[in-house]
Amino acid sequence: MLFKCLKRRIEKCDYKSKEALAEQISLIYANEQLTDEQYSELMNMLET
Repeated sequence: MLFKCLKRRIEKCDYKSKEALAEQISLIYANEQLTDEQYSELMNMLET
């Protein structure tokens, strides 16, 4: 559920800055709320 919401935010460019969203995703990943694959996919989406 959380992964889908984050993915949708990236697709719609619904964030103030890429850096801030990347930090938020990293914190969520550190709290083990995302898998390695989900984290990689989200971070790759932000880079492009």
